[in-house]
Amino acid sequence: MKKPRLSIKRGTGEIEDVKIEEITYEAYGPGGTALLIKTNTDNKNRTVSEIKHILNQRGGKFAEAGSVKWLFEEKGVISVNAKESGIGKDELELLAIDLGAEDIKTKEDDVEIYAGNRRL
Repeated sequence: MKKPRLSIKRGTGEIEDVKIEEITYEAYGPGGTALLIKTNTDNKNRTVSEIKHILNQRGGKFAEAGSVKWLFEEKGVISVNAKESGIGKDELELLAIDLGAEDIKTKEDDVEIYAGNRRL
């Protein structure tokens, strides 16, 4: 979807005095797939209209509040480059475990720490 430059600037905060709201919608997609759709918008009506259009095109529909959200658990992820942080990878992993990390994935010098949203 193409957006006018003014809308993009408003959404990125380049234009001041624009109230951006975070709104979560619940929906069902094709085959009954549960969808939790998080949005940041300055125009709730436009956003709900666009989401409804996309859902209709693909055989989805909005769900009643609470009917989908219970299926999801909010998680967060922190990505740390062990080399740049000055902490060794092993030490970083042990620290994350002590602080309640649910999962840790490493790739080269990067460490991704997964935890419940409230633990971050």
